[in-house]
Amino acid sequence: MVSTSHPAVTTAAIAVLRSGGNAIDAALTAIPLQQVLEPQLSTIAGGFAMLYWHAACGEPVYLNAHPDHPQGMALPRSGDVHTCGARIAVPGTVLGMWAAAERFGTRPWASYFEPAIAAARDGFPMYATLYAAMSAAFDRLTHFPSGRERYLPGGFLVPVGRAFRQPRLAAALHRIAQADGVEWFQRGAFAERFVAAVCETGGTMTVGDMRAYEPRWVDPLSFSYRGHAFLGAPPPDSGGLYCGFALGVLEQALLSRLGPWDTSPRALALIARVLAEADTVCDRYNADPLTFAIPVDALLAPEFLAATARIIDGSFPLVDLTTPTPVTPPPVGDGEETGHTGSNHLLIVDEQGSWLSMLHTGYATDFGTGLVVDGIGVNAANVFPGVTTGTGRRVCTPMAPVLGLRDGRPWLGLGTTGYPPPYVTLAVINLIDRGMSLTEAIDAPRFRLDSVRSAPRSAWDIGKVAAETRITAATTAGLATLGLVTAPLGDYGSTGAMDAVMEDADTGRLIGASDPRGTGQAAGY
Repeated sequence: MVSTSHPAVTTAAIAVLRSGGNAIDAALTAIPLQQVLEPQLSTIAGGFAMLYWHAACGEPVYLNAHPDHPQGMALPRSGDVHTCGARIAVPGTVLGMWAAAERFGTRPWASYFEPAIAAARDGFPMYATLYAAMSAAFDRLTHFPSGRERYLPGGFLVPVGRAFRQPRLAAALHRIAQADGVEWFQRGAFAERFVAAVCETGGTMTVGDMRAYEPRWVDPLSFSYRGHAFLGAPPPDSGGLYCGFALGVLEQALLSRLGPWDTSPRALALIARVLAEADTVCDRYNADPLTFAIPVDALLAPEFLAATARIIDGSFPLVDLTTPTPVTPPPVGDGEETGHTGSNHLLIVDEQGSWLSMLHTGYATDFGTGLVVDGIGVNAANVFPGVTTGTGRRVCTPMAPVLGLRDGRPWLGLGTTGYPPPYVTLAVINLIDRGMSLTEAIDAPRFRLDSVRSAPRSAWDIGKVAAETRITAATTAGLATLGLVTAPLGDYGSTGAMDAVMEDADTGRLIGASDPRGTGQAAGY
């Protein structure tokens, strides 16, 4: 079973599985293809995180191939212009792909790039979603001559339905696919041109930064919810800590006793406050473990979760806090949300029973900075937290690939784009507390917290609850009595685009789902 954000990518990954490839082979084929078909979301000069259950070993591993902050540079402020080279970090995708291929792959390295090279060389019909993304980012795409060459062949955006070709990207992918392609990209001629382009556009990077980069194999983080075991992302990715903390507090607060959260103001307010606290915990304590000690065990300890639950659940207002003359907040647009990451998520299960949940990305901004080197777009990962000294300079991301375990092996895989942790948390609640099907759990209305990281006016102020309008008016009115400000997101708002696979406990059948908020597809055989 495969679930991705683009039907053609799903088809390509399924073809790899049908031909005898495994989940890693399928993922390594999908990564470069998505960067051709969805250049706004990811790039081969970006990075990824992969949670993998290897059936033959019966053990999970986590591959962190996110970028590093360049040594000693000053990190850009959030208000810095999108086209500044200071936003660009040391890429990890190519070396990460090589590490995965070396350890678990079964196909020739060059084969992973064949569909992507063909799509870039021969072109594909421009589709409305990509055209809209290009139109929205037009100033960024035209800022650099290299961007204009790639994205505006002939000086104009390719009209919807016409073939969009990327010949220089095809040539670069073909070069990476060679036996020495990884060396060329990370330490050779491309690395030299990449560093020069970054520095010419306001960044700080050296060829030494590129050559020193290494992907990391680490153990995933374990957590549980109501007797169900889960695996998630370990630091410096915060998704596992966030989901483990939030679900642990909600279990201790007996969320399930409050009924469906989208029709219960008390339940929704409880979840919102816990999610805000999870943000605070991750902002304060998550870091690169090569640089900081991280008290994960203490933060996920049952006694700490129980104490936090008592504090949050025991501090609800005792009076009606509805504003006497309420001012209707403006609708929240579908632009960049707090912690937003333009990205692609993959969920793959192969015939051997190996499961893979991974996200690869260009980081933070569609099309990165708009800069293109040898036909390759670059990342904007320096806007993510972290440090720029020492060996632990990995960017700290909110990636939240998750696998659920039953009898010691996976039965559920979840992951999403956007700001993943809260949406994964809500999906788990929908599945376990409410007994929803996989499709129902993903389709169900969501909300997000906007401006949660701004200085609160009081302990109760968690920012604005931006909610999809399928959450009833009665529920949002009830939130107002609890002092929470809400804003509409539309029926299906900017709240991620989830991909998921679940194994039916009775039949063993795999069920795949792709979020209606996105343009993806799930398929299997």
